[in-house]
Amino acid sequence: MTDRIRDFLRVRRDLGQDEGPVMVLDLDVVRDNYTAFTPQGISVAERVTRPV
Repeated sequence: MTDRIRDFLRVRRDLGQDEGPVMVLDLDVVRDNYTAFTPQGISVAERVTRPV
């Protein structure tokens, strides 16, 4: 869990906004991971539309 997510959840808990489970994604981490595992120069749209 990143510090950013931990802070976000703490604020929500302190404000009484969470009454059940929540799913939180740090989109910066998702982007960094995607970039690390994706061949450079190929966008998602190109891979979806490119013939195999």
